[in-house]
Amino acid sequence: TAELYTKVNEDLNRVRDWLLANKLSLNVTKTEYMFLTTNFRLSNLGKDQAIKIGKNQIERVKSTKYLGVYLNENLKWSDHVNQLCSKVNKSIRALKQARDYASLDILNIIYKSLIQPVFDYCDVVWDNLDKGLATKLQKLQNRAARIITFQNYDVRSAQLRKQLNWEDLATR
Repeated sequence: TAELYTKVNEDLNRVRDWLLANKLSLNVTKTEYMFLTTNFRLSNLGKDQAIKIGKNQIERVKSTKYLGVYLNENLKWSDHVNQLCSKVNKSIRALKQARDYASLDILNIIYKSLIQPVFDYCDVVWDNLDKGLATKLQKLQNRAARIITFQNYDVRSAQLRKQLNWEDLATR
């Protein structure tokens, strides 16, 4: 593992030299690194050693946001789904407040404008969810359908999605 850190530091120094030669800069305070691997391999890495660009040490993180997608070191999607759920829940609350003042068609437009794009953003990247996370997201879509249609939990969500002409998230 010491060899790994040595090689990474050498490569980063080459990157730094190239940036300086081309009159470019890197904001080292915003730079971070993460190992992408299994828990077993992470445990075999041993104690972290310093990774630096020049004299500046880079912070190691276990998860990060990149282009709106939350990644963690095991490439599990729980961080991303939790963030997505938080964002969708806020929009669903707004949808619930609007439902007494808007028609079904307007509520459907609001859903397709504010909520559906959140579900769709980069879904080809994070689509390989485990069943528990996929279910968590599907329940949010079902909840939005119930709010728009003023239905309780005794009506099947598939029926509501069909009424609204929505595909379930797995199909989308």
